[in-house]
Amino acid sequence: MTRMRLAPLLSIIALCAIVSGCGSTTTSTGSLGGPVDLRQHLPVDVAERSPSDAQAQHYQTELPVGKPPATVRLRWNVFEDGPDAYLLSYSVEVLESSPGVEIAAGGGHPINGGSTDAVVEAVPVTISWFRRSFLSSQGGSVVIEIAADGTWQ
Repeated sequence: MTRMRLAPLLSIIALCAIVSGCGSTTTSTGSLGGPVDLRQHLPVDVAERSPSDAQAQHYQTELPVGKPPATVRLRWNVFEDGPDAYLLSYSVEVLESSPGVEIAAGGGHPINGGSTDAVVEAVPVTISWFRRSFLSSQGGSVVIEIAADGTWQ
């Protein structure tokens, strides 16, 4: 008699375990879109002098994103033009994915993080994450401001 009562309960628990994983996707390793070209924001005369990404200075940082965390790399290319420093492009790459964690990235418009005498371009980059299951969902974002002097915060 006890087995007959446990069978439906065990079936419901097993079904819940299967369904709880439904809708949960994992962002695979690799680039989150292509590089974001920021040259259209440069003054016209500066854009004419700007080097290709391959000839630019490169900076990068890695950070954990999500729960459980995935490892994400943010890279940006810059160049100096006299006392000024400008951003050329940035890219976001998932180095190590996390089961069930979806990751997306986007950025704002460049701003002058320096002064009028020495421009140091900066741009905020938002890396968002989302994890959903049948019964709940979690999410959040990390905003990192990258700068043409190679710093980030």
